[in-house]
Amino acid sequence: MTKKVFVVLVFAVVLAAFVNPALWAQSEPRTAQGFLDRGMDYWKNGDWDRAIADFSRAISMNPANAPFIAYAVRGDAYIEKRDFHSAIADFTEAMRREPDAQSYAQAYSRRGYAYKEIGDYDRAIADYTRSIQLRPNDVYAYIERAQAYLDKKDFNQAIADFTQSIRLDPKVIAYLERGLAYMGNRDYDRAVADFEAVLRINPNHDQAKQWLDSAKKARGR
Repeated sequence: MTKKVFVVLVFAVVLAAFVNPALWAQSEPRTAQGFLDRGMDYWKNGDWDRAIADFSRAISMNPANAPFIAYAVRGDAYIEKRDFHSAIADFTEAMRREPDAQSYAQAYSRRGYAYKEIGDYDRAIADYTRSIQLRPNDVYAYIERAQAYLDKKDFNQAIADFTQSIRLDPKVIAYLERGLAYMGNRDYDRAVADFEAVLRINPNHDQAKQWLDSAKKARGR
């Protein structure tokens, strides 16, 4: 490389940084907090691999005192990557480090989701139950516990949880999947009512249309 070309390249880099000052901020962090902060930025932007790498660096720099958030958010990034076993390990460690029960509620719920995704429905249900005990009005915890019961084919428990979630905040997913639970119990009238409820909220919901047709056929119209 000639001296002239080198000078031009250096000038181009300096000019780019001047035009886009954010480039100056991308220097490598030097502290655990710096890696944690940058990891949070990556996490917010959906850059799961870089987020995990930075959270891991933050933890390795201060392993004895690494905060709850480093493990909890890394666990969430692992869920996004569908690495559920790593997520479970991180949420477990996060809860070991954090004395705040309200923080536990979300960690239990997210760990429960990871257990559900690997088919460990009993542990999932146990975690959702702990989360609900800490935050009894968390509609999503009821929905996700109901989904675990549905996967176990425990239709009555699924119906009970979907019903409670609807009392708290009626959502399409709760009506749709409660309808599936009623189908599992061969309670086709109630299934039809739930699929029709979905279509009143969203007339273009294709799954509800298909399941409504199936429920009507099963009950003989």
